[in-house]
Amino acid sequence: MNVILDTNLLISSFLSKNTREQLEQIVISPHIQLLVCDDLLREYSEVLQRPKFHISEHQVRSYLAFLRPKFKHIELVSETYLCRDIKDNFLLALARDGKASYLITGDKDLTTIGFFEQTRIVTLTKFLQYF
Repeated sequence: MNVILDTNLLISSFLSKNTREQLEQIVISPHIQLLVCDDLLREYSEVLQRPKFHISEHQVRSYLAFLRPKFKHIELVSETYLCRDIKDNFLLALARDGKASYLITGDKDLTTIGFFEQTRIVTLTKFLQYF
């Protein structure tokens, strides 16, 4: 199953032990492949290192190293303009180009879409109910 994890979930995993444990369930599952693209990897690194989150560069690198074996890198060829927040449209392009089953996010600009082509857009809690 191809899954996209939005950056807000990674931030939450640093701030909440419960979220971290839930994400670890996803990461260790042999049935799940995490789709990434250059834009998403860049966003992971940049956002997690914002001073307001108090996450060290070492912690970010370690966490991404933990996730990396599950990453499937997708080169984006699609463009989409469906999301209210234009900077999130690359996630929809990744969903299309990577044939994602799920885009997991806490972002209401995305969850209100619900479905994008073959991709169900859900919160982490909802995904875990399905999974």
